[in-house]
Amino acid sequence: MIWRFNCTDACPRGIKVTQAITEVKRALLFNRKAVVR
Repeated sequence: MIWRFNCTDACPRGIKVTQAITEVKRALLFNRKAVVR
């Protein structure tokens, strides 16, 4: 059986996981600091 869930919905701290990952990727690509909200 495969478990599937939305990371943002499953996060107990209310972190927008997909947005945070995107911001970190952009920071790495453009050599900037990531601002994870």
